[in-house]
Amino acid sequence: VNGRPLTEYHARGKTYVEAIRGAEYELEIRNPLPDRVAVALSVDGLNSIDARHTSAWNSSKWVIEPYGTIKIGGWQMSSERARRFYFTDERDSYAAKLGQTANIGVITAVFFRERRRYPVPITPPQTSQRDEQSSRPAKPPSSSSESAGGERALKRAPIDDDYAATGIGRSVRNDVRWIEMNLDSNPAAHLTI
Repeated sequence: VNGRPLTEYHARGKTYVEAIRGAEYELEIRNPLPDRVAVALSVDGLNSIDARHTSAWNSSKWVIEPYGTIKIGGWQMSSERARRFYFTDERDSYAAKLGQTANIGVITAVFFRERRRYPVPITPPQTSQRDEQSSRPAKPPSSSSESAGGERALKRAPIDDDYAATGIGRSVRNDVRWIEMNLDSNPAAHLTI
């Protein structure tokens, strides 16, 4: 909130943050791995990219480069626009507007590693010098989760006012582009707040 991390509170095996009504917030997600990852991020049980309620495997995902960090500040509405996250009550929440209130107040990130882009041979085959260049694996194309223009890459996936929830706020510019990734089928990590 306001560029500062919220204090985390731990109780009953869960992690909590204080939801200050009306405060806009963003989620900062770090990839501590040496591999590119795709992150299924849901807020109030809704995917932050397409607002669907699906499994982490089947959801649209944010892509983070090795050891990289991204900030997600709202619900992605198109390839150019997002609507800001803000703390509110259940009645005013985006989830209530969509009739999906089962996971109000829950933020979940599920990380999937990218599979290697080409096979790594255990023992090199015997080749002549002439064949050597043609038998080398192609260098994987380099790509970035943020382009020079600030685009982020994406992987294609009853009312009670006592609960904190997330509203669908003001429209802001947030350029993204779709990419294809081959992911490990088992999550590398799963975090819930």
